Amino acid sequence: MGFCVFVKAKEKMIQKNTLEDIYNFMDSLADVQERPYNIMSKVFGNKHGLNAGKRPKETLSNEDPPIKIKEDIEIIQIDETLGQYDPKEDKITIFSKSIEQASSIFKCSPKHLMIIVGLHEMAHAIINVKYEIRNLTADMEEIEFGYLLERTLEDYNKFDKKLYEHLAQWLTFHALKLKKNEAKTQRSKETFDRLINIFDTLNRYQPHEYRIDTSQNIQKDRIVESIKLIKIGWLSGSFVPWNVVIRW
Repeated sequence: MGFCVFVKAKEKMIQKNTLEDIYNFMDSLADVQERPYNIMSKVFGNKHGLNAGKRPKETLSNEDPPIKIKEDIEIIQIDETLGQYDPKEDKITIFSKSIEQASSIFKCSPKHLMIIVGLHEMAHAIINVKYEIRNLTADMEEIEFGYLLERTLEDYNKFDKKLYEHLAQWLTFHALKLKKNEAKTQRSKETFDRLINIFDTLNRYQPHEYRIDTSQNIQKDRIVESIKLIKIGWLSGSFVPWNVVIRW
């Protein structure tokens, strides 16, 4: 019964719209529904040696998050309230209850907010991925292989809290901009404009260490290169020196 109703609805849509309208609608869906891992991988680019076979587990949880949204809603922290990345399990969790609450406060679609939180957590996950030795040696042949191997196999937890969250926020912002630029239809572009506006609203509700100033227009490639430099030990993983170097 349900399938018949769906078929009839589709027939009506085909009758009322041109084939081009239908293709545009399908393109819009494809633009918006691309998985966070695929989007964030584009932000980093293949030349940076991401292990394409390593994807974090992603789950949607109906349980209460570690940090609940309080009546005083000046702060709605992304991590541990709306989502969470666990590096030990390489697992992303999105908390549906908090997403619903926050989207009501922001007056936006829960699905749109979920996309933004998913990208933020995926940024954490991909920052945590180790770079492949072969790609680093191709980029920096002058480095001795033994030194490079030692650096590559070290623990990569080198980022202080403020830098870790700033990087995730900048990567999320650039992911949304990238998707808007890739959008095939006007409808898709308008959707990503809404997502960028929601990102800006969410950014204003973040604690200090999360909050970025998107008007500064720090280039995507400089952010990605800075992550690589931190991982090989050429740049400090502290926010203050990173913030100076990134603006040179």
